[in-house]
Amino acid sequence: MKLGIQYDTGDGIQTVVAGPAAFIGWELANGTKASRLASDGVGIADLSELAWRQLQLEGDVPPLEVWRKKLQDIQPYSTEDPT
Repeated sequence: MKLGIQYDTGDGIQTVVAGPAAFIGWELANGTKASRLASDGVGIADLSELAWRQLQLEGDVPPLEVWRKKLQDIQPYSTEDPT
């Protein structure tokens, strides 16, 4: 499972693709399953945590609440090639 996320923390628009490890961390931290996102939809808190967890896997990121306070925009984006 992968989810493309576009975000801006004040340094311009950036993208990250949340992969299985980010989803596993999100599931364990929230006591839920990723399948809930398909039925209930993806909330902004979900998007921000998934993006943060993936960024954490890729390098140095501030704590989640500090990172969230810097967010100016966040939204899902398609990682599929439309052609």
